Amino acid sequence: MDAKIACRSVWKLYGRDPEGFLAAHGGAPPDDAIEADGYIPAVRHASLEVFPGEILV
Repeated sequence: MDAKIACRSVWKLYGRDPEGFLAAHGGAPPDDAIEADGYIPAVRHASLEVFPGEILV
């Protein structure tokens, strides 16, 4: 059965330029770089799938 919703390697960083920061670190910055550059991680490298009949809240 195929997932109706699929998210892979989702990041949410708070800071001045999170997209540029992630790109500069190949999409997976180490913890020390996140802290050193003053970013606040809310979601880190999360993945999920929602299949037919499942409820996501």
